[in-house]
Amino acid sequence: MELFSFIALAGFVLVCGLVAGTVTARLVRDFERGRGELIVAGFFVPALFVTYLFLASHLREEFHRWHSEAYCLDPNCTIPLGHGVELSYYDDMPSMARITRDGLDFLGFAPPTYVQGTAIVGSMLYTETSHSTLSIDPPDGFLSLNLVSGEVRKFTNDRELRANALGLGQLTTPDQILRSEENRQRNKFYWPTVFAAPILLAATMLIALSRRKSKKPTGIPAGF
Repeated sequence: MELFSFIALAGFVLVCGLVAGTVTARLVRDFERGRGELIVAGFFVPALFVTYLFLASHLREEFHRWHSEAYCLDPNCTIPLGHGVELSYYDDMPSMARITRDGLDFLGFAPPTYVQGTAIVGSMLYTETSHSTLSIDPPDGFLSLNLVSGEVRKFTNDRELRANALGLGQLTTPDQILRSEENRQRNKFYWPTVFAAPILLAATMLIALSRRKSKKPTGIPAGF
């Protein structure tokens, strides 16, 4: 996290803490015992909530690093394409992606060739490649790869590539493929559950405080 973002987040949490402490103070103003402790606890609730969210995000990422098919395990990102073929690149450098199977590089190293965009139609992989590591440079290589047999065919340009690939749509960059696969593998109910748990806990605590506040001490009957 950048320094400015960290300072902004810390300031936001501090303001939320002050608001939460003030609200708590009003809720417990009639309490005779534990009032100070409850106000302090209310002040720290936003900070605890943000820490909880960061921890939930970290645990989720670590889980997917070890259990997902498409993952980034520093420093490598790997996306399975089927039949043992993988698209991989170093973290933060998708413009240097490679296509491999069992350690065999289908693009070759003399000169180095990198994937700029790719798409799968049936058992065929179609890709545009470049000798440049800059994603803004135009592709200079066009090829198809049979994922089953491993056969590679090279074409002279994008038009020839598409002429041999019926139904081929827009090619996708390696980092876009990774994000798409990660999102597909992740449970869509994870974050709603993470957010709902502390909210339900807070609601339960507020109800308990409200009931405690509504209870009036029983007066001593006359004559005693």
